[in-house]
Amino acid sequence: MGKRLVCVVGRLAAVCLVLLAAVVTAELAVGAPVEFQTGLPPALVILGEQQAEGKFTESDLRDEIDRLQNLADWAKDNEPKVGWVEKFLSSKDAARAVSLDDLVHDANTWRGSLVTVEGIYEASEEADGVLRAAKGKCLVTLAEGTPFKGFGDDEIFGQPVKLTGTVELRGTAPVIRVTEVKPARALSLLRLARAYEIAGDDAEAVSAYISAEGALRGQRTNLAAFARVRAGALSTEDKAISKHYNMAWTSYVTNVPAAQPAYQTWVPVKAEKRWEKRSVHDVISKPLNDLNSKSFWYSFVGFFVLICGGNPAWGVLLLAVAVRTIIWPLTRKQLESAAAMKKLQPQMKALQAKHADDKQKFQQEFWQLCQANGVNPLGGCLPLLVQMPILIMVYKGIRLYVVEFDQASFLWVKNLAGPDMILLIAYTLSMIAFQSMTQKMNPQAAMDPQQQQQQKMMTWMMPLMFFFMFKTFPAAFMLYWLGTNIVYFAQQWNYMRKVNGDDESAEPAKKGGGFVGSMARLLSGEPASEEEQEEAEPKKNTDHRSLEEMKRDEKHGGKRKKSKKRR
Repeated sequence: MGKRLVCVVGRLAAVCLVLLAAVVTAELAVGAPVEFQTGLPPALVILGEQQAEGKFTESDLRDEIDRLQNLADWAKDNEPKVGWVEKFLSSKDAARAVSLDDLVHDANTWRGSLVTVEGIYEASEEADGVLRAAKGKCLVTLAEGTPFKGFGDDEIFGQPVKLTGTVELRGTAPVIRVTEVKPARALSLLRLARAYEIAGDDAEAVSAYISAEGALRGQRTNLAAFARVRAGALSTEDKAISKHYNMAWTSYVTNVPAAQPAYQTWVPVKAEKRWEKRSVHDVISKPLNDLNSKSFWYSFVGFFVLICGGNPAWGVLLLAVAVRTIIWPLTRKQLESAAAMKKLQPQMKALQAKHADDKQKFQQEFWQLCQANGVNPLGGCLPLLVQMPILIMVYKGIRLYVVEFDQASFLWVKNLAGPDMILLIAYTLSMIAFQSMTQKMNPQAAMDPQQQQQQKMMTWMMPLMFFFMFKTFPAAFMLYWLGTNIVYFAQQWNYMRKVNGDDESAEPAKKGGGFVGSMARLLSGEPASEEEQEEAEPKKNTDHRSLEEMKRDEKHGGKRKKSKKRR
């Protein structure tokens, strides 16, 4: 009996412990002060004064989440749908979007301008309200009858707002005379992500951070950088973390104008229960490189860098030489095909002239001519098709190796991880030369004037299109592509030098059999073969007398015949 009682009590105790653990876990996930906000900018601090002691109840958080979600939804649903034509026509009179920090920092520049600015609306004794920036503030005065849209019955103070109005100055501080107040979608999403993070719902927090960064990206602020970095920090899978950190690196580390200060973000210091402001570069460089180093393509690029003594630039150039050497057999086939097609061009032009009104017949005899000479018109396409997946894989490897390229220099390039305009121009010129050489290998373009004109346009248009596409690409990748083009030019020059040296002993191209070959030679103006000349030429006249002598002899010969008949 005693043992049974002890067993029952033990089971009850175990159940109670399980229930207690569940309650504690739920409390930690939602209601417990698991997150602190000291050190964050005003835009990221939610629930006002309660944040000082970290007191967040489940009810407070759920109400705040619902409120912020409603504000974000209203802002999205009521965003004006303006076409690009209307936007262009009204651009002069439209309000200009400006970040709160820029407005506070350089208020005199915006004086008298109609602007839109976002921030957290707070009460003020100096004016109707105030927006507080990291360093300074912007006072708000409301014009008579200013509408408050999208807030319903909620208190306006402490809410993320988007104000439209004219900038004035009060001393050196900016004052915006507001004509419209509505919810700020980007700030609503950002604060929504913070609320989800405090509540322990990391999946929803990541989703909200991504949406917030998308809405803030055009403003190019530290808040946008924080949203993307935080999305990576809260992700659980390496692939997702790497994706967010790579995007943050591209947008907020490498593609930053030289005159602009480095982007900053905020990271939690849990031991001191505060947030610390640090550069995006310092925060994500090591974890990003650690994640990328697990990839095969990272190691692939690193192998060539290691061979070159750890010099990233020479490693990239060695990689370019290696790739071009590996695909040289295909490149040689391409050059051989181009040379063979060039020899057949006179005959192809003849066929084209003959069948100017019958393209199907031309194509048929064109292929017969190629088959007779063992030439494949599509032989030049295979190397181009093979190079594309190689180029994509190399690009992936360089992107993964980007942290190692950071601050690495080469000639005038000071940072191989970032874009470089001079290198981009050099690459564009090499692409124009590459396209010109490629088009010369196209027999169809040589025969069709209209297609030839289109190919000439593409020779310039494609490199120019790439120029604008690759403006933000790492200089290391542009160096690789420029290197491959230079190696290709060297390979072609060496091949053509050898071919031209062997031209004297080369056999002439075979003609298409039968009537087709004869007509092709006739139309192209080529001399016929010796057998055809003997068959076509009439017997040569060996009589060298003049025409009068021949007529006179013929006349006298006729008289002699008549005299013989009389006799």
